[in-house]
Parts: sequence; structure tokens; C-alpha cells
Amino acid sequence: MKFQVCSTDEYGQNTIWTTCDKMEEVYTIITDKLNEANMDNALTEDEQINSWEAYFPVVLDKNEKIIQNIIFGGRDTTGKYFFYVVKSDNTVKQSFESIQAAFNVRFYLGQTNKIGQPEKYNSYLKTLSRKRQEIYPNQIPSEYTQDKTVFFVYMV
Repeated sequence: MKFQVCSTDEYGQNTIWTTCDKMEEVYTIITDKLNEANMDNALTEDEQINSWEAYFPVVLDKNEKIIQNIIFGGRDTTGKYFFYVVKSDNTVKQSFESIQAAFNVRFYLGQTNKIGQPEKYNSYLKTLSRKRQEIYPNQIPSEYTQDKTVFFVYMV
């Protein structure tokens, strides 16, 4: 099984970036593409969060680490969003809603540094509620994802 890293831009145009043999390669390539679009600029972290251009829906475990065997597959032929759940012996499609109900879904924007810390950390789409509390939007489509590029993986 191979993994094609793809994206759909704000105009609905699809791009196949590359084909990978290993799941780890997928995340490396997508992180590089997201960093190029969202992070490799002279903006501050707050400015980057407000001016991002591309995202990749991911599933997080309880420790806020990306679960790499559940990977966003984009839209199916009926237009519904889904994830692939990749197991050693097979791969199954699950609806975006079913994964969202069982797991913590976030929109990954790339990796960035905190001032004074050498290691990079994952950055996710977040906004503030009226009470100034951080919230992480995770609905597709939404006002937050409109006119943005979404990355997804196609299994071949």
C-alpha cells in the first residue's frame, strides 16, 4: 500500500505532491508543506495563527500526540469527509463524524518554535471564545477552513 500526499486549494484544485511507501514519510512531507505555507515567514506566532493558509486534520491521543495510523483522506465520492484507519492487516474508511465523536480532532498548521526553547512544537488552529478561552475549531467545512488549502492522503 502506498500513500499519496494531496491537497485541495481554495479554488477546488487538487494537487498530488508525492507518493510515499511509509506513513512516517507522509507526516514529514505534510509538515514541510504546512511549514512552508504557514510558518516560514517573519510573522510572530500570534500573527501566524491569524494568517495561516493550509491545514491538515489530525487525530490526537490523550497526551496530545498525533495518532499516525488514523489519517485524513479528504472527501469520498459522495462529498463526505473521512479518515483512513490503517492497521497492519487492512485499512478501513471511517466518517469524519465518527472519528470526531471518538477522538480529539485538530487542524494541524505545522511546527513552530517558542521563544527561548530550542525544540519545535506542533501548532494547531485555535481561536478565543468571548470569555477569552482558547478553543480549537474542528468542523469541516466551517468559517475557519473556508478559502484555505486542505491536505489529505489518498491510498493507492
